[in-house]
Amino acid sequence: MIDLHVHTRFSPDAEHTIEEVVKTAAKRGIKILGISDHYELGPTLEEAENFGDPLLYLEEIERVSKEYPLKVLKAVELGIQSYTDNSILNGAFDYFIYSVHEGPDFPNPTEPEKLWKAYLEESIAAVRTLKFPGFFGHLDFLRRFIPGYAPLEPSPLLDELLRLLVKKELGLEINTSGLRREFKEVNPQPWIIERYLSFGGKYLTIGSDAHRTEDLGKGFDEALKIVKSLGVKEIFYCEDGNFIPIPI
Repeated sequence: MIDLHVHTRFSPDAEHTIEEVVKTAAKRGIKILGISDHYELGPTLEEAENFGDPLLYLEEIERVSKEYPLKVLKAVELGIQSYTDNSILNGAFDYFIYSVHEGPDFPNPTEPEKLWKAYLEESIAAVRTLKFPGFFGHLDFLRRFIPGYAPLEPSPLLDELLRLLVKKELGLEINTSGLRREFKEVNPQPWIIERYLSFGGKYLTIGSDAHRTEDLGKGFDEALKIVKSLGVKEIFYCEDGNFIPIPI
């Protein structure tokens, strides 16, 4: 059992310390845990919204990891944009969850077609800049903000993004937090996962996006059912920039 997308108090929207999170994960039988707190970039480092000194964050993860019987990976959910330096933390972490949370002039959620188009265009531009291994995070998560939770639909732009992920050898995260929301579906939708695989993608992982210890590992049974139904035989974690398979 793995969970590669987990937040602690180093994220402004999370509740528990790294030690509380790791301790709870160990109790639940999670064998591989990725601490991946928010690090939102700005046009300059001074304008970034993040947890401050990465060394303090890394030191705390390393200290706590020695106390519990599971593999604890050092990661970041890196908020990427087309106009920021998305490589500023390269080399210090095992992997990144690359997430596009915002972009220039994103339309209002009441205009879903325009919003999805802007999101995909910004994602493509941002992914083109990436050079370090990781997973694209919660693709299609914006539906949580759209009236009626209008989902992402098939489009040439989506195919371009998925093909780019494959070309750059980046993984795709199956984020189970959507199962805890009103639309009750993983992000991205299963057909998008299947589309990624059809283009030659293989580096699938699973993340709870937990901001509270009670959500650690939630929804993983459902996520595994989805990937097995697609004929997938293994999922991946990433350590020191290397993708490592886990048979399922």
